[in-house]
Amino acid sequence: MIDIYKLSTIEISWLSSKIEEIFDTVETVAKIEEFVDVDRVKALSVQDLTCSSEIARIKGELNNLFGETTKT
Repeated sequence: MIDIYKLSTIEISWLSSKIEEIFDTVETVAKIEEFVDVDRVKALSVQDLTCSSEIARIKGELNNLFGETTKT
């Protein structure tokens, strides 16, 4: 724990600004969560990962097919 009585005015000012930044960040996150459907974003994120995996799989298959056609 910080002994506030041993801090200089500059240190107190700096500390106060950092505390204010933290509260501003928390307030911003709360506002974002209020306007954004977090569950929907998570679902879209999972869907995007699934699509990315499927695209990578198809790309791999196409590369294999291309490799086979160049062998003949």
